[in-house]
Amino acid sequence: MMKFALSTCLLLQASLISAEVLKLSDNDFLEKTSGRAVFISFCAPWSEACQEMTPHLEQLAKDWEGHEVGLVAEIDCTEEDSEPVCDDFEVENFPTVYFGDPVR
Repeated sequence: MMKFALSTCLLLQASLISAEVLKLSDNDFLEKTSGRAVFISFCAPWSEACQEMTPHLEQLAKDWEGHEVGLVAEIDCTEEDSEPVCDDFEVENFPTVYFGDPVR
């Protein structure tokens, strides 16, 4: 019973901090980031470091939710439509984090 209660508590806590992190690709990068200060995580789904960073990125997205200038997003560099933007930012390791003006 204690195990169930602990699991339930952890799930509820995770759902409280979970927020949708905007997924970007080369197709919408300029449109979504124009005029914004960005925090972007360049990741690969198989990267353990990216997986460990996910709850922190979700919390940051929640904290910045609705901000008129700040934007939290992630880019999956293993997807074909994201390769150009990952190349522009010279992403070589995962995760690579970028903060600031999204000029490419």
